[in-house]
Order: sequence, then structure tokens, then C-alpha cells
Amino acid sequence: MSKSESPEEPEQLQKLFIEGLSFETTDESLRSHFEQWGIPMHCVVMRDPNTKTSRDFGFVTYATVEEVGVAMNSGPHKVVGRVVEPKQAQIEVVPSASALIINALKEPRDRKKQKNIKHSGNITFDEIVNIARQMCHGSSARELSGTIKEILGTAQSVGCNVDGCHPHDVIDDVSTGAVECPAS
Repeated sequence: MSKSESPEEPEQLQKLFIEGLSFETTDESLRSHFEQWGIPMHCVVMRDPNTKTSRDFGFVTYATVEEVGVAMNSGPHKVVGRVVEPKQAQIEVVPSASALIINALKEPRDRKKQKNIKHSGNITFDEIVNIARQMCHGSSARELSGTIKEILGTAQSVGCNVDGCHPHDVIDDVSTGAVECPAS
């Protein structure tokens, strides 16, 4: 087996997260810089879907973990005139909002085997806020109140109530300010 064939190495360990890219950085210029330390199997600059400009970061996947180490330790890196910071890419597993809501309902575990369960329980607004805090990094909302409304929408689709009220009524109360949301 050659050095570039490493099926026992998880791809995530072979991936670099590159932060600080300029707007002019292309996949090709990123590849050109990082091929000095190994064979980039995949290079991608993350782009804004509307403007198509760089979103300031990208990923380089090498053939081996060793190449990742060499590239990380060979800094500082300057790509298209800008100093960038390569880091080992990390995967973060975050449960879905619906899973967190169902977990907050504290229903019996033996119901897992049943299909099409209607989750008609009740959870508190404080539990919704806690779930929103956990999910805010993946939310498109700019403020916690927006994430809270997203979580309330999920509670509505799950079929539960929030403090005895229908989740959509609570969304309306959050929107009008009748229910106060924490700042963060």
C-alpha cells in the first residue's frame, strides 16, 4: 500500500480548516500554496452563494495525516497576499432541535420502538431557551430570540405545548415582546 492510500485514517484527520482567506482566493490558488507539503486530494474555498466571493475560510484535504502535520507546522502561511491560519478540521456532532425537545419531554424510553408517536407533552419556556442556546451556533438568526422562535417552531411540529400554550402563540408573544427573551 502506498503512502497516499490510507484507508485506516479517517478523512477528517486528513482535513485542514484554513481561516483568513482573502476575497480573491480561488480553489486553485489554495491548492497551489498547500501542495508544497503534500498531495491535496481536495481543496475548496467556501463562497458566499450570492456574491460568489470567499467567505474567509476553506478546506484542504491531504492524502495522509502526516501531510496535515507537516503543513500545519510549516507556517506562517501566506495565500494570495494574506496570512492564513490552518487548523485541524473538527467534527462536532450536535443533536437536532427535535431530538432535544423530545428529550426535554422526558417520555418513557420504551416508546422508541413505536412509530408515528404524537408527542403531546408540555415543556417549559426555560427549556426552550436552553435548547436555543445549544442550537444558536447552527441557526441563521442573529439574536437568541430568533433562535428561540425557530425552536418553538420545531416544538410545534413535534406536537408539544410550551408552558401549557400552543408554541405558535408563544412565538407571537416573543415577537410582540409579551414574553421576554434573554439577550444571550
